[in-house]
Amino acid sequence: MGPTIDTDGRDRKQTLLAVDEAVVAVAESMGPRWDDACELVPTENDQLLIEHRATGEPIWCDEATRVPLQTRSAEFGCGIDNRLAGPIDIAPTILRAAGATVQQPVDGMPPQERWDRQDIPIESWDKREDGTKRFPFIGIKGTD
Repeated sequence: MGPTIDTDGRDRKQTLLAVDEAVVAVAESMGPRWDDACELVPTENDQLLIEHRATGEPIWCDEATRVPLQTRSAEFGCGIDNRLAGPIDIAPTILRAAGATVQQPVDGMPPQERWDRQDIPIESWDKREDGTKRFPFIGIKGTD
């Protein structure tokens, strides 16, 4: 797993190992059908680990808004795609991968299509698990 600075870091890495093991188990159970599967693995939403002397759920720093989405599908190809995407894009991605259509327009855009989003909304609420107060915010995350 490599070095960690505290038990929280170690626990996070062990959790990721469990995700890896689950993906392997699903792939093995699907056999050759796995080659045609579409896999989406969103990360934990904007956790900070002592950046800017903050921990936990979001604040409005850039690091808190860079949340990767791991995908694997024959349609996606290989490599890194740095386009701005968000949770709004997950449903159209699954629909496109399944070859499904819906009668109503769907918000969001599947990464299988070519598009370039210049910005995406971000927001946070004032709820914290430890009971401390945090100010809610809304904003726009841009490509610049």
